[in-house]
Amino acid sequence: KQKTAYELLQQEGIIYNRRGIGNFVSAGAVQKILAVRKQNFLESEVPDLFKNMVLLGIGFNELEDIYKKFVSLTEMS
Repeated sequence: KQKTAYELLQQEGIIYNRRGIGNFVSAGAVQKILAVRKQNFLESEVPDLFKNMVLLGIGFNELEDIYKKFVSLTEMS
């Protein structure tokens, strides 16, 4: 049986069910979601990023410069 979105969210501790009342967001849900997203990013996307960096000859210093520019532009908006 395939789990529903609600079942997955409950399993992760993001929501909880009060029988007869409904579903509610758990305390710390935002932190739990960010932790899961971070782990997925590190396991799924970072390896591809590193492969492309090696392929294109992009070093960490160049990446750091681009990252710092991005962060500074993000903080301004």
